[in-house]
Amino acid sequence: MADEPGLLRQAEQQHGVLSFKQVLACVSRQQLRYRLGCGRWERVHPRTIRIHGAPATWEQQMHAAKLWLGSKFAFSHQTAAALHGLRNFERAAPIIATVERRRRSRTVELHHATLHHKDQRIVDGFPVTSVPRTAIDLAGVLDGEQAIRSMVDEMVSRRLMSLDVFKQALDRNGGARGTAFLLELLRLYEGGDGASESELEDRVFALCDEYQFPRPKKQKAVYDGKRFRRLDFLFELWGVIIEADSSAHHSSPEAFEADRQRINALHARGFIVLHWTWNAIEERPYELVDELRRVLELRQSMLGH
Repeated sequence: MADEPGLLRQAEQQHGVLSFKQVLACVSRQQLRYRLGCGRWERVHPRTIRIHGAPATWEQQMHAAKLWLGSKFAFSHQTAAALHGLRNFERAAPIIATVERRRRSRTVELHHATLHHKDQRIVDGFPVTSVPRTAIDLAGVLDGEQAIRSMVDEMVSRRLMSLDVFKQALDRNGGARGTAFLLELLRLYEGGDGASESELEDRVFALCDEYQFPRPKKQKAVYDGKRFRRLDFLFELWGVIIEADSSAHHSSPEAFEADRQRINALHARGFIVLHWTWNAIEERPYELVDELRRVLELRQSMLGH
């Protein structure tokens, strides 16, 4: 008794796993029981089967868990970190946050949780907790403050999340284990009791307006020869960039090195990068404005604008 070709194609797309619903759309219950009984198929979760001989992979585990749970869940914790591409997080057995209480599985770690729709994303076709929510979940399980600090530093320095969005997620998930330390980190990234990311950006625009500079383009994506990089502010006609540094983005050697590589790549493409911090804007705005004017005049004379 051969398996239905359409069913096999569907299983191949899902790395060798199928749900009972998918199976029963092609074969009878008797045929399902027979194939389970003779070992051609095997159960991996309730109402989920694996075709015997399909290579056991991480993607197969993920698809099997997704077929089992169906909805009202998201891959979370270390699994979410791996899906988001964070360093030092391996593709291990799936970890899942589920809205509904489910029967335990030997191959999947389940956490019953409340999931706000703003704390969920789709990555590579899988429902996953957002980057800020992943940080909150991991802050409750990682071993040591340095591991948490390194994780958040990577998220911020790689611009996987903004400080404003991070703060909103902490407000939504207040009381979760580890959030107290994350709030301390947030204050550090904002410069102690300084401005939020959006406030700093508003102040940059206000300075440009006050001193009659043309308004730069905000969050402009440019290609540096290897990848697209999103810039805080770009005076496109002159190739001058203002980076609004609202925090100590480089609290780890890895983040510092990544930022140097980023700046070097921009310089190699002919851009000039100026860094404006909240303290500098508050304490010495005239110096920043004078530097900006000198740079724009220099580029204007060089480019003949």
